[in-house]
Amino acid sequence: MMAGDTDRTVYTDPVFERALRHAMAEAFAQGPGGYARDTVLVSARWPFDPALVRVPVDLCYGTADTSPVHSRCLACGSPA
Repeated sequence: MMAGDTDRTVYTDPVFERALRHAMAEAFAQGPGGYARDTVLVSARWPFDPALVRVPVDLCYGTADTSPVHSRCLACGSPA
């Protein structure tokens, strides 16, 4: 699991857990195809080199983030 302690605290809160379960039920109401496609897209290499981006980009992540997808790894150009 990529979630850190801070995320686990949120995920296990009963109010949040009920809301998340409801959101997930809605997300999968038409089947798992969308989730599967999103998973493939987020896991695949991008079709361009981020180092070649020449316009300003804002990266927003927390200091406790543990996912390389949402962290300073992207900001420094390190492979995730």
